[in-house]
Amino acid sequence: MKHLIFSLSLLTTTLSFAQQGAGTLDQTFDSDGRVLLEQNLGTIPPTGEGDEFGTAIYSYSGSGDASMLVGGHAYHTNEDTTDMFVTKILHNGNIDTSFGFSGTEIIAFNRGTETHKDFLHDILVDDSGNIYAIGYAHFNNDDTDFAVAKLDSSGDPVLSFGTNGQKTIAFDNRGTNEDIAFSAIYTGGSIYIAGYAANSSGGTDISVTKILASDGSLDTGFGTNGKLIIDMGNSSRAYKILHGFWILGSIDESDNSESPVIIKMNFNGSLDTSFSSDGKYVYNDSRDSFVNNAIKKPGSDEFIFVGYDNHQGSQDDDCAITYINTVDTNAGEPVGDIFNFNLDPNLSKNSSCRDAVFTDPDFKLVLTGNIYPEDVSYINMGVMRLNSISVTNGTSSYSIENNFGAYGNGRSDTTFNGVGSQVVNISYAVTIDPNDNVLLTGTATNNNAVEKIAVARLKGTGDNDIIFKNGFD
Repeated sequence: MKHLIFSLSLLTTTLSFAQQGAGTLDQTFDSDGRVLLEQNLGTIPPTGEGDEFGTAIYSYSGSGDASMLVGGHAYHTNEDTTDMFVTKILHNGNIDTSFGFSGTEIIAFNRGTETHKDFLHDILVDDSGNIYAIGYAHFNNDDTDFAVAKLDSSGDPVLSFGTNGQKTIAFDNRGTNEDIAFSAIYTGGSIYIAGYAANSSGGTDISVTKILASDGSLDTGFGTNGKLIIDMGNSSRAYKILHGFWILGSIDESDNSESPVIIKMNFNGSLDTSFSSDGKYVYNDSRDSFVNNAIKKPGSDEFIFVGYDNHQGSQDDDCAITYINTVDTNAGEPVGDIFNFNLDPNLSKNSSCRDAVFTDPDFKLVLTGNIYPEDVSYINMGVMRLNSISVTNGTSSYSIENNFGAYGNGRSDTTFNGVGSQVVNISYAVTIDPNDNVLLTGTATNNNAVEKIAVARLKGTGDNDIIFKNGFD
């Protein structure tokens, strides 16, 4: 009788073996590899919804904890403000409701008297598990300051830090007094934060500050009273600060493009002149390229700048990667080259890289950005993985990992449910979890055509899964 039941079941059920390979959605993460977070701050009709963005992601790796923190900013419909948020997600994709308030801590600086818009760009966790949300807070008009909020490991504000757990730093380098923080590191009980500050000529300068992690006070032994402004001539910005005191960013060129910038700093804020003779290096090229972010290859002095290249105004945007290495460790004149990839090789235009990460220990390069179809009717999160990429004596080489992605071409794209004339799925940040999976966060339109926080997990390695599908599906 048991055999008869099994035989009949085959009439309505198909047994299939499918290769769930590297670069495909991990279905052990919230059943389909995707989580759409909706903070829904405020209640103003008709839906009470405002646009929300995931801009930073942090993966825990110690003590068997494979949970993650996702940070960004959410629009508050009642108050016409934007607040930072940090949400903790467990390994299975569920929200950790023990964190903050039901899984999320909303951070509102509410400085000044006008806009009250606060934006998060980075998440940092110190040796004790304390969490720092890094970004900027509006005061009035274009006046913004570096902003840092400190939470304990449970997501509650650490009230002894700054004022009730919040600290703002104003460079006020004249001009609009716009100060924007992008990146931070924790070392030796201190936090170094990098970004840019507006100047009196209408441009911006790379800016760095050092604060004590205990209470948020400025370390007056760093730079000038805890602050450092680096004038590169033209407008410049810092997107990343890294251990070893490397600062990575970009500088405006006369042809309206941008060039990568590398700065080597000493612990006290002075420039390390053993690097590139003055501590500063600009990689000039003839391409119409723009920088969105930058990283450093672990264990080396090699750097990746990611962005896009529109080929001198042709609008055929490509994911653009500038790879720079140094001739000698911490010294010498760096050499580099630009690699252009479209995140979808079957399209002739419209893609952009926004972030990148190296895997460990094999140093594969994972890139994330956007895929725009030819008709630009929707936008998908794009991921590409390279086996290798290098520049040696000015000669570049790379290898795309062709067994990565759903289509076996080294690339993968992810979309969430959404409606409207243009479905938006944008990836802003990427990291690798302890199981070598690829974690993404960004924004995606929900069923009400409002942009919400998108989180996805892609498999870092493949496995064979048995998939049962109903015969009528």
